Amino acid sequence: MIRLYALPAGLLLLSLLIQPARAADVSEKKAAELKWAKGVAVDFLDAAFNGHLEQAESLIDSSLKASFAREGEKRLREWLNNSIAIRGFRAPVFQSETIAPDQDEASFQGTFQGNEKSFSFSLRVVKDKESGKWRVSYFRFSERNEKPK
Repeated sequence: MIRLYALPAGLLLLSLLIQPARAADVSEKKAAELKWAKGVAVDFLDAAFNGHLEQAESLIDSSLKASFAREGEKRLREWLNNSIAIRGFRAPVFQSETIAPDQDEASFQGTFQGNEKSFSFSLRVVKDKESGKWRVSYFRFSERNEKPK
């Protein structure tokens, strides 16, 4: 009779010990996904800021590409060149980063410098459902009121 009580107690104890290990695994996976997503964001900014338009394009999500394509076949490349590459942007600094609970979208905010102005940016990357690759799905920037240092 005592053995019957020991089995549920043992299973309960085992499940209590496994819970923190699972939480640690989830936390580690979340941190690893965020690190990878940030790498894609950094690579995108580096390529776009330095005029490597083909590389920057390859890091953009298909839905964002499609929205630019509605305005013309070369609209995305024109935007990358005219709005970003030729403006002398440099020195991006990430000030915040978060990843969605389901770990398929990451958001980054920060600043970068232009030739005479400072800018704030918001950049999002999403994990493609089919390929599992992280891609830029959103990039918005605006002039900051303060002067660059």
